[in-house]
Amino acid sequence: MIWADRVAVVWAGIVLAAILWISDSADKFDHAMLGTTFGIELMLKTVLPVWLILRAIDWVTGGPKRRRTY
Repeated sequence: MIWADRVAVVWAGIVLAAILWISDSADKFDHAMLGTTFGIELMLKTVLPVWLILRAIDWVTGGPKRRRTY
């Protein structure tokens, strides 16, 4: 795992924790979207762009090939 993947995993955990914190009761948890397509879309809309931007930064700055030379 490169640094971008690690940061994206932490970001996904923060987003998931926020969703679970907002939906504090079991009744709201069903509507908290995690088990629905809306919840999956929400996670993808918040986590995927951040991960793609981080991967792009890593790619533009040279990526693994450049890190191996150091």
